[in-house]
Amino acid sequence: MKTSIITTIVILVIVAIVVGFGIRFLLEKMPKNDREVMTTPPPVDNGERPTPPPPVTPPPVTHPPTTPPTSPPLSGGTANFVYTFNQLKSGNIGNSIIHCSGPLFTPSKHVAYNNEFSQTKSYMVRTDTNFADVARFTPAEKIATMKNSFNQFPNEIPIISLLYTDSSGGGQGIGIGKDKEMIDGKFDTDLTLLADMVKDFNRPVFIRIAPEFNGAWSGYHIEYFAKSFQYIVDFLKNKGVTNAIYVWNYMPLNFQFDYSAWYPGDDYVDWWGVEFFDNHVTSASAKAEQKRFLDDARAHNKPVIIPESGPAKFNINNIAVWNEWFVPYFALINSDTNIKGFCYSNEDFTKTTTGTGWKDVQLPGTPIAPLYAQELLKPHYLHQQ
Repeated sequence: MKTSIITTIVILVIVAIVVGFGIRFLLEKMPKNDREVMTTPPPVDNGERPTPPPPVTPPPVTHPPTTPPTSPPLSGGTANFVYTFNQLKSGNIGNSIIHCSGPLFTPSKHVAYNNEFSQTKSYMVRTDTNFADVARFTPAEKIATMKNSFNQFPNEIPIISLLYTDSSGGGQGIGIGKDKEMIDGKFDTDLTLLADMVKDFNRPVFIRIAPEFNGAWSGYHIEYFAKSFQYIVDFLKNKGVTNAIYVWNYMPLNFQFDYSAWYPGDDYVDWWGVEFFDNHVTSASAKAEQKRFLDDARAHNKPVIIPESGPAKFNINNIAVWNEWFVPYFALINSDTNIKGFCYSNEDFTKTTTGTGWKDVQLPGTPIAPLYAQELLKPHYLHQQ
């Protein structure tokens, strides 16, 4: 019995020794990392999130150089025009409404306008030139005068009214349109000078080609007008003009007019223009014609500017004119979201539009001016920055 117990103990000791040597042999044959994993005690869960590993910074990605945009930068003087050229061209300016005044027949009057409304200076400024007015000025003189006027206001976007009608030989209120002569290249010298000027501005330029084409005072011809519009756009583009925005401008009168036959086409027109004067308040038929045009502009997906406007036959020094003309005027501008700009004609019509009964509607110093200034302070109007 005693011998059996001793034998059992000896056997157990031998087995323990053999097992110990076996485990040691296996550990020495395993890779070092696997040994560490096996021999490292499990982490203690103390309720805290483990510290994440530091982020890995990827190597820098090298891009090929980008091609600069073909549109000119929006800069003139020290101005910030807020929107890009393409946004202005398409009218994609949100709820903003461009504030404009003119014309620049006498630049000092525009200075007076901006001084009167110093908190809301004009974003755009308008002036006119007539290529067919060959009796008084050479093409170079007309372009030089216009360029000098616009350069006095480098922080504003020019809007050029480009006419080619002879009002000297058609009788009172009757013009002789030179649209066929335009197509025949008779005004190519003027257009070349215009192209050079527009390119030099280094800012967007709105060009109203033959505004109020439907008026008897314009005298254009249905068979030539649209082609003359297209000719001008093509000519300027071929001369390298990339900063122009082209406006097709209608004058709503007291009767329906088939303006569709005079349309150059969506590819040639960026904005539609419609005017607002005294008859667009006093005449139901003129108001209806204006609305028809606005509806059609929306159908063509074209933004609208009111490029000329004013209470032409009202007494601007009578405070009642605010309710009679200005309230309906701003009501239209603010109710139609497709109207993206307006230009107030801050001029003395007794000197520029004789024989019509139109009055001096310059705003500075009138009782209307404070109310006008208050309206322009609303945040959706876009002014000189």
